[in-house]
Amino acid sequence: TDPIGVTRNTIDQLQLVGTYPNPARRNVTVQYALPKSHDKNKTVTFSLYDIMGRRIKQLKIDGEPGRHTKRLPVSDLASGVYFLRLRDGNTLKTTKLTVVR
Repeated sequence: TDPIGVTRNTIDQLQLVGTYPNPARRNVTVQYALPKSHDKNKTVTFSLYDIMGRRIKQLKIDGEPGRHTKRLPVSDLASGVYFLRLRDGNTLKTTKLTVVR
């Protein structure tokens, strides 16, 4: 029999892979990936903005290059649409998040 090979894609740029559940009630899980070129001593920032563009929350995390999952609480937010931004240096990724009560 022939051997089976598994190939993993190399992460070459910042990725905001997904958020779930969306809409969310209490917590949202964010999946993201930091590129292999990311300096592990550099801080990565998650920011949550309301529909008017006001920053509601900010969370700084240290990050090793690779795929990650982070759980963010949203139970203290009013129902509505928010924008979650992931920033690594000058690179920015944004996704829409809906909070329901």
